Amino acid sequence: MIAAAELGAFDDDALVDNAVTFLFAGHETSALGLTYALYCLADRPAFQRRLRREIAALDGDPEPENLRECPALTAAVDEALRLYPPVHSFFREPTEPVTLGGYRVPAGVVLTVAPWAVHRDGRWWEDPESYRPERWLRETGDGEVVHGDDRPGPAVGERPEYAYFPFGGGPRHCIGMRFARQELRLSVATLLRRFRLERVTTDLSLRASANTRPAEPVRVRVHSRGVPDDPAAEVNEPRGGR
Repeated sequence: MIAAAELGAFDDDALVDNAVTFLFAGHETSALGLTYALYCLADRPAFQRRLRREIAALDGDPEPENLRECPALTAAVDEALRLYPPVHSFFREPTEPVTLGGYRVPAGVVLTVAPWAVHRDGRWWEDPESYRPERWLRETGDGEVVHGDDRPGPAVGERPEYAYFPFGGGPRHCIGMRFARQELRLSVATLLRRFRLERVTTDLSLRASANTRPAEPVRVRVHSRGVPDDPAAEVNEPRGGR
């Protein structure tokens, strides 16, 4: 961006605006995504064990190239992004008059598109208020379980493309989408290799702003595990944490 500014592609104000956007989009949203993923998994001990078995098979902390071998891990993250999308609303502005759902929308009117509402719409999602990462998985003919699609998109089943859009959509979707999913999967996998999570916060109070933010601290109890690669080794001593 600095090089582009030096070449005159944009001025200093545009440089600062872009830098702020990168910092905002790449920091708080990822932190929120990780918070909600761990919070959801803390209430699913059986799925945590499934993830640990999947991760243990990698013989160490996963690397980005290993993630295709971790369909349950991908499902866990994608389902958390469905239930608690870090970005509460996106905004779109038609450049010409358009009719949407029978309503005439003039050019220049700002429209709010909320993943929170769409991701919880019973027309597209069975039991939409529940965290069910299994909905993203399917079994192949030879019995192998895989993620429905390694790209972010609708879970297994027939749904419109925009039934799931935690990163927005179209040519202007989040530029950091693939990096953010990698970051979340690697973080969750690294933590679950070493710890078992138990939910402490039971009632999640949220507030809508630019992001879907918790109104209060989100707490889970962290239990140390034995040998990281042994999914059966659990030590029931809380290490604390939130």
